[in-house]
Amino acid sequence: MYDKDDVDALRRHLGRLRAKATKLGEIDRRIEEAYDTHDVDQALYLERVSASYVKNRRELAKRLMDMEHCLVEAEADIPNPNWTTPPWLLQEWVESIDEILSDIFGCPPEAWICYGAGKNHMEKGEYRQAVEEFSKYIELFPRMADAFIGRGIAYCVLEQFERGIEDFNEAIRLEPDNAGAYCNRGLARFELDDPERALQDYNEAIRLEPGEITFHQNKGLLLFLEGDLVQALHCYDEALRIAPKQADTYESRADVYKEMGLDMLAEQDRARARYLKNRRRPKTRSD
Repeated sequence: MYDKDDVDALRRHLGRLRAKATKLGEIDRRIEEAYDTHDVDQALYLERVSASYVKNRRELAKRLMDMEHCLVEAEADIPNPNWTTPPWLLQEWVESIDEILSDIFGCPPEAWICYGAGKNHMEKGEYRQAVEEFSKYIELFPRMADAFIGRGIAYCVLEQFERGIEDFNEAIRLEPDNAGAYCNRGLARFELDDPERALQDYNEAIRLEPGEITFHQNKGLLLFLEGDLVQALHCYDEALRIAPKQADTYESRADVYKEMGLDMLAEQDRARARYLKNRRRPKTRSD
């Protein structure tokens, strides 16, 4: 049987979850508004957030349905042996999406201007200016992993690898499953002559996103430079299995074959790379 506290707890949690479900439903509207105002950076970020929390949306919908049913039974004083979720756990779950909603709706508009400016500077090769703009964004809203990754990459291009690693560390703290943060940290660690930990980062990036060929290419290059030719070959084989028309991967594998004394295989890969590069060139009319 339910006591009054059980019923009150159900009613209270249900009300909070209803409100949060409504807010999560506003994400799509925010994305449309961002595209309508040509704020592509914010739209892409919100799309990423939306995709990341599809599971939360599904769980929220299921939890709402279960709790609606439980509340009806509780108010009617009908025993429900299936309700095994204690109120304290419901409270913990409700609070777990507070940060999600804060990230979506709490970012100041002026911060997006700084983030967009930082990305524009990166595209133009203006890395010092990019650092400045990403830093402004982070000061206004220090909860977006991509901003730390962007600034970290800019620091690394400026050969400030320790600072880059600090930013990648923070990005990983914010998003432990961000494969790009691990890959970029691996690049920075390799530049600091720390191949062992760089390899650990590449392996983690591959574990998180096994279909990203860049991760396999980076790992292959590290192993090649460290003299582990067999494992380097495996990395390039996997990259070509994922994307069999990447000329640069054939060239990299050719280097491994050459170092192994397999000159015929090396030449075959170089020929394949030339073919792929030439095929991409636009054809010109002869006079």
